[in-house]
Amino acid sequence: MGPATNIDDTPYIPDVSGLRELTRSEKRWASYHGWLRSLGYELRQRYQPDWSPSWLKTKYRIGESEDSIRQQIRGKIMDAKKKDGTLVAMKLVPTSTKEIVIWRYLSSPELRKDSRNHCVPLFDVHPLPDTDDEVLAVMPLLLYYDALPFETPGEVMRCVYTFLEGLAFMHDHHVAHLDIDVVNSMMDPGSALFPRGFHPANSIYYVPNPSSPKIRLAPPYTCRTLASVKFYYVDFGESVQFPSFEAREQISGAVGHSLDVPEFKSESSYDPFMLDVRTLGDMLKAFPDSYQGLECLNPLIEAMRQDEPTDRPTSSEALAMLRSIITKQNVDYLSSFLRQKVKTMTIYPHEYQSHQLDIRILRRPPIYPEISGIHFDPLPPPGRFSTFPRRDGPAITDGWLRSLGYELRQRYQPDWSPSWLKTKYRIVESEDSVRPQVRGKIMDAKKKDSTVVAMKLVPTYTKEIVIWQYLSLPELRKDSRNYCVPLFDVHPLPDTDDEVLAVMPLLLYYDALPFETPGEVMRCVYTFLEGLAFMHDHNVTHLDIHVVISMMDTGSALFLRGFHPASSIHYVPNPSSPKIRLAPPYTCRTLASVRFYYVDFGESIQFPSFEAREHISGAVGHSLDVPEFKSESSYDPFMLDVRALGDMLKAFPDSYMGLESLNPLIDAMRQDEPTDRPTSSEALVMLRSIITEQNAVDLSSFLRPKVKMKKIYPHEYQLHQLDVRTLRRPPIYPEISGIHFDPLPPPGRMSRIWQRVVLMFAQLYP
Repeated sequence: MGPATNIDDTPYIPDVSGLRELTRSEKRWASYHGWLRSLGYELRQRYQPDWSPSWLKTKYRIGESEDSIRQQIRGKIMDAKKKDGTLVAMKLVPTSTKEIVIWRYLSSPELRKDSRNHCVPLFDVHPLPDTDDEVLAVMPLLLYYDALPFETPGEVMRCVYTFLEGLAFMHDHHVAHLDIDVVNSMMDPGSALFPRGFHPANSIYYVPNPSSPKIRLAPPYTCRTLASVKFYYVDFGESVQFPSFEAREQISGAVGHSLDVPEFKSESSYDPFMLDVRTLGDMLKAFPDSYQGLECLNPLIEAMRQDEPTDRPTSSEALAMLRSIITKQNVDYLSSFLRQKVKTMTIYPHEYQSHQLDIRILRRPPIYPEISGIHFDPLPPPGRFSTFPRRDGPAITDGWLRSLGYELRQRYQPDWSPSWLKTKYRIVESEDSVRPQVRGKIMDAKKKDSTVVAMKLVPTYTKEIVIWQYLSLPELRKDSRNYCVPLFDVHPLPDTDDEVLAVMPLLLYYDALPFETPGEVMRCVYTFLEGLAFMHDHNVTHLDIHVVISMMDTGSALFLRGFHPASSIHYVPNPSSPKIRLAPPYTCRTLASVRFYYVDFGESIQFPSFEAREHISGAVGHSLDVPEFKSESSYDPFMLDVRALGDMLKAFPDSYMGLESLNPLIDAMRQDEPTDRPTSSEALVMLRSIITEQNAVDLSSFLRPKVKMKKIYPHEYQLHQLDVRTLRRPPIYPEISGIHFDPLPPPGRMSRIWQRVVLMFAQLYP
């Protein structure tokens, strides 16, 4: 064996020391500071005469400091603020080109009045104090048109229409742009797209507090339909203008960013206007290439991208083609969620849904601003109680639940108006934007004693309430093996006999949080098997065992600061504020003593006695991929329950390492031949045997996931285990009757202190 190799494990830290100094182009802009101020423009702190890096005087890192951000675009463009607080962009434009001449023409008052003019406005032009080679042009502060993903086909249609209409406008005025590309196609977000603004030199940042130099990533945003953004062409440095249609002529030579076009493959002259059509087509191709469901644009884009210029439509003809495409669409399609084909910055479905809620409340059509001559009715506004119950009858919504002692959330109060219209919070940050889940059949409510409960609309044509009431009888509730969700109350509805209102505890899916130890898994598996054996002992077969009906009562200890009753990934930090946050703090199941329950007895059957049990036929429940449903023969419903529970439990060894001891039990429960499966009671005996063969150390060990899921980090597990050992909790808790494991020894006092210090740093610097 050769000598050991010394490996440098020093973490790579990029050299950012250069940010302390201005670049050559930045020094030029900084030298203009006094002159620009005399014109009414103020540069950012980085370009002030007395600037020194803020990160040398604050606790913030360089990457967290606003004045570490340099100007973009080769030093030719700089942001500034006017006296009225308006942000603008300033561009150094060479006087050797016709750019200012053409730009001034396109920004003339008579042309600016034309609604088809989508060329960026030129606010002002100033001769520079130190050179005649360039002038200073002032324009709006813009972003690339695709700086945020598009959310709906309607937003894409508005964008495509704007750029095509703007091109037709330029061509009607005998101007060929000659440099159409993504870098010259921009968006003015206004003040609404980013409610808290964005950094003018880098839009992936924003400054939360104007009095602090700290920046943050990911500025909050809404969508283009709500913000009414404007799209613009910029950069007329390559453009040509002809005096009239008759004076147009062909040109030669490669121009612009798009060099891979047929015109440049020979030395022949070409029509500059048809070149614009081709390059815009190349740019627009990114839409159907990037998003699903935009195939309707392909015929237009293919026509614009024809290799033979004479086969392409003119810009006006292409615009007419687009109008025809748009008028064939419907409002549902134009308002639908655009799913991405390629990985870019992601808009999540819940963000889209929140934005669509505001769009419908504001009665915005799916293409907004609307296209002249094309109108789509907006989708109807959501009813105040449109998701629960499904009807809007006043009997339920106006006081009936309150008379029973239940209070709905603010969203369902008679005087509700969206809080986000009155606060600084985004829709997705507002508690009253969260809708109920489970197809509108379940709603959360608060009792007078502040207990949060769940209310379910249960159809009266099934036996669900009858079986549920039986399983909730006082004598059955006393049985410690009963893990059927308690039925607190049943209320006839005031406006229909087709359903009743059932009240039960507020529950979460049993796997809403990852499991931390094998002991927690064993407790969960034992509970569901024992609960199934209990039902079977009482001649009840569930017939719909699945992950969506296997739940967990978290109590008050699992989520230390609670969770939003309609979305457990959120919580409300301050009850007096409507703001919600993601990722509620949590502990572990061993500390919280959670309870697991079966819910939903809509498919269940109760037999009068063991002797009266009989086979049934037909597919039932969520688990349709079971052998019993592959033939038309009748089957034993109790053995179907065993198979369905085995299928559900298989997720444990499939998802976590170190749970192979469960495989023999699960394999037995999942036998294709029902008679080869154990009964629920026999399976419970098998599980008890498996558990008794384990030891406390293994049952307390950290479960590592095999599949990608929400993570429990090792330092969180260690913190939880520190408390578990301090409280002398056994590894399976609550304990299983007749099975006992001694808890691991508690750590010594100094050990506890030292461990908490180490773990605190692990949390701060994971």
